[in-house]
Amino acid sequence: LQDIVDYKNKVFCTSNILICMTGNFTNQQELRMLKMFSEYEALPIYEEFKLVYPTCFHSRKPDIILEHTDNGNQLDVNISFDIQYSSANVLYLRLLNCILGEGVGSRLQRSIREEKHYCAGIGSYVEWYAGFAVLHISFAVDNKVFYPCLNDIVDIINLMKTNIFVNRTMSIMMPALMFVMNSVMLLIVWVGAGKVDEGIMQVGNLMVFMQYAMQIVISF
Repeated sequence: LQDIVDYKNKVFCTSNILICMTGNFTNQQELRMLKMFSEYEALPIYEEFKLVYPTCFHSRKPDIILEHTDNGNQLDVNISFDIQYSSANVLYLRLLNCILGEGVGSRLQRSIREEKHYCAGIGSYVEWYAGFAVLHISFAVDNKVFYPCLNDIVDIINLMKTNIFVNRTMSIMMPALMFVMNSVMLLIVWVGAGKVDEGIMQVGNLMVFMQYAMQIVISF
């Protein structure tokens, strides 16, 4: 107990200044704020700054929080997902949040608000932590259309997962297809050059064969 009292008297005293910053800050923003504080002559300059981040002690399941507003028929809804950085990096999450529900024109805004008219506004945002991030989807909706709205949100998320899978597959298939095409071209030229040199095949026949082979490969 005395150690705690000594620490309290040492840290929380009139000769020290304690600055507590909370929120979703990037590394650049933290450095900018620390630099801003260091420019004041009244503040002491310390050689070491200790930045503390929240940590994840256990994995959590996706959660849905419902809160009744003053209007008995209205629900404030917050859907949250924990996303580990090992499965998606920061840039990927920022792009996902931008496409999903950040700002006008996002998929949630376009489908839930503009096309279905389930609510006046819906959006998503990300909270950044030390080992993981939390993706939130927030909106206010009437009780009568809550479940149809929730089903549409799940459909949008599943569609995005499908689109991501298709894009990744195409990003792999295109280089693979180019490799196969170039390999076939090289093999045809390698074999055809020997046939032309032996006088068995004409150059025109070789070019026609190459064209047919490319049409067959591209058709796949």
